[in-house]
Amino acid sequence: APIMSTRKALCRGRTLSLTLILACVAFVGIIIAQSFYHSINDPHQNHNHVTQNHTHHSHDNNNLSSTNTAATCLRITSALNVTAWPGVIYHKDMNTSNPMIYDSDFFSSVEEDDRHARLTIDQFNEMRSSVLTPHLINAGFQSGGGYPTRTFAKRLMQQTLMEKEPSRPLLIVVFGNSFTIGSNCGESSSQMDEDCAWPGRLAQRWEKIVGSTLLSPAKIKITWRMFQENAQSSLNIAQKLPAIIDEFRAKNVTPDAILLDNTITDRLISVNRPWFEAVVRVLVQSFPGTVIVSLEDAIPSFVNVTNANDRVKQFIRGLHQVQRQYGLTVVNIAKMVRLLHHKNENNTQLNPIDLLWPQSTHMSSFSGLKLDDLVTRQQGLDPVYWANFLPKVQKTKHAYNPQNHPPWPTHQYVADAVMYALLRVLQTGLGCNSDGDGEMMDPSLFSRPYYPETTVAPKEEIDACFICQSPLDQINAKSTCYTDKNITNFTNNTGKNNNAMPESKKDANNEVVVTCGDWKWTTDKRNRSGWQSDQFRSIIRFRLKVSNTPTILLTYMRSHELFGKLRVTFRPVTKGHQEEEPLGCEDVDNLHNETLIPSLILGGSIPKFSLWETAVFPFKLENHDVKSKDTWKLLNQTVLSRMTGDNDVEYVDVYVENPNEFGAQKRIKIQVLISC
Repeated sequence: APIMSTRKALCRGRTLSLTLILACVAFVGIIIAQSFYHSINDPHQNHNHVTQNHTHHSHDNNNLSSTNTAATCLRITSALNVTAWPGVIYHKDMNTSNPMIYDSDFFSSVEEDDRHARLTIDQFNEMRSSVLTPHLINAGFQSGGGYPTRTFAKRLMQQTLMEKEPSRPLLIVVFGNSFTIGSNCGESSSQMDEDCAWPGRLAQRWEKIVGSTLLSPAKIKITWRMFQENAQSSLNIAQKLPAIIDEFRAKNVTPDAILLDNTITDRLISVNRPWFEAVVRVLVQSFPGTVIVSLEDAIPSFVNVTNANDRVKQFIRGLHQVQRQYGLTVVNIAKMVRLLHHKNENNTQLNPIDLLWPQSTHMSSFSGLKLDDLVTRQQGLDPVYWANFLPKVQKTKHAYNPQNHPPWPTHQYVADAVMYALLRVLQTGLGCNSDGDGEMMDPSLFSRPYYPETTVAPKEEIDACFICQSPLDQINAKSTCYTDKNITNFTNNTGKNNNAMPESKKDANNEVVVTCGDWKWTTDKRNRSGWQSDQFRSIIRFRLKVSNTPTILLTYMRSHELFGKLRVTFRPVTKGHQEEEPLGCEDVDNLHNETLIPSLILGGSIPKFSLWETAVFPFKLENHDVKSKDTWKLLNQTVLSRMTGDNDVEYVDVYVENPNEFGAQKRIKIQVLISC
């Protein structure tokens, strides 16, 4: 158990006691309710699914009518005909914002940009049903465990049977990297990456097929939560999981589906260490009723795996073993591309044209001239196209590595494949026979929650992939310890530090201390609590207890309009030196000098939405982990390099400064700090 100081034990002890009492009451209530429900509705279901205790519906909604379900089974069978799905609509025809914007590196006018986009969309819609056939999309699908599929189907059906608006929408979580974000994706040069990327296209498919057609007239409420970053691998997901799981628990929600799309970056990380399996084990253990969908992308080394190097073969072999071992639902895009290319027993390539995911590592001109992927369209040169790919798609974005960052038709195909997989999950979860005649399958075919004791990788290797499920220390703005808004402040009204320490020296040892400027605790109607600053040069200090192998996580708000960047640094606190004077207003100039005080700037502005972001400062930097290079460097410079063999570092002070002097984006907001 974490060793807490007296002040932390008192503060958190009160919260813990209340939490334990409420948890016990809730647990007893859930056991009684589940026992009653299962005794009258489904005697074959297992009763141990405790993590779903946040979901409460009326008694009438728990009885899924066989008539309603049988009718739904028939509609699902009809919806699974992907060739009948509607075609792509040009994004400007759905959203007319900024219609006159275009990128002059690729087009000479907005009219040319629009003309190319509409032509490509027309070609795509004409050939789509010939490429993404029912046979092909079914070949790329692999069903997962019975219990999560049943839970997913029940949640969706319960929403359709509720007379009132559901108390909680379905929650689908997406983990991904630059491909999932939409790098290089754009029907036109003005389309936003996230609108073009497959998760955004999947959301559109869901609304049209599930929300409007499949379960009409009911509208299925759904929330999409995106955890995706450039170069993000399962290692980076593992580092963020403590904050992510804590977020869901704080909101008392459980994801209904988790989509994992990190194979492009995992091939560099998960060969040396089984980070993907480590993440899956934690997710399955934490959310046993959640459908986990694993995507295998179609980069060339995955498609032509027989010709790949031993590292890639080892990665693919391990990926498939983990998918089977943990009962994951699989969308294998690489297999689908392989089938499009090789259609006989001798593995002879019969179709050299790329139709689903481009395999060329270069671009081309309209006439077929080979071009480097760094080339843009300059005056007098032909447009730049994806080589050997149909429909003929012109490059519209400044992103490179075309095999890793394919054009928008690939994103549409991936979105459709994932949509198909979710429909199949729904079909299986409802117990529909595969022939779709409305007959129900035996409920006993749905197993209890499954968590394998054995692992694919050696157990010692899994244990070495440390994921902090029980933080040593945590400072959370939503805790009742901080919601009274009182913060120790070492700053007087002039904005300068007091000349001396506070009269009560114990104040210097508080977890949260304002040492300069306007920091304050605040919240809003959506309960987005945090410590917030709008003033340049303002500093706040958080004190975390640390282990001898510390990893520190900082969760902050990223948003648009008002939110800007933040500066972070660390200072180790050794035993017996907890009351030293903190960094204050007179230290800001030193903070801006990397030689005097190493620090790191974190970006807080995004084009739209307001989302919590977690920065991870890891104890160890793994090979190929480019995402953590800068954060590890800061922790190493300020803390790790100063930790002796006797480990006299007891705490780490985390300083956050507001460096935003000009412009409207001056706000920063901190929610959670975690020490592992």
